[in-house]
Amino acid sequence: MFDMENKDLKINYFSPLILLIASILAQNKIFFIISFGAKDKGQNNNELVIQKTIDAVSAHGRGKVVISVGNFASRVIFLKSNIELHLDLVAGL
Repeated sequence: MFDMENKDLKINYFSPLILLIASILAQNKIFFIISFGAKDKGQNNNELVIQKTIDAVSAHGRGKVVISVGNFASRVIFLKSNIELHLDLVAGL
């Protein structure tokens, strides 16, 4: 026999856990500097583009800035709290 009360209890028990996991995953968004207009080959100064990407992550609350494969020239950039700067294996900054 199917017990509706136990089913509701299980759903109510797991709902906060699912919401917590979804919340954590949503906050750890990934931002690629090439999506913001960064150019590789080391000839262009990508300082403003990289900073714009960092600022976008900061406005989101937290996340990861990814520097993809290539050589991205830059001068000074300012990191902020709750931001992870990730360079791919063969990326250069």
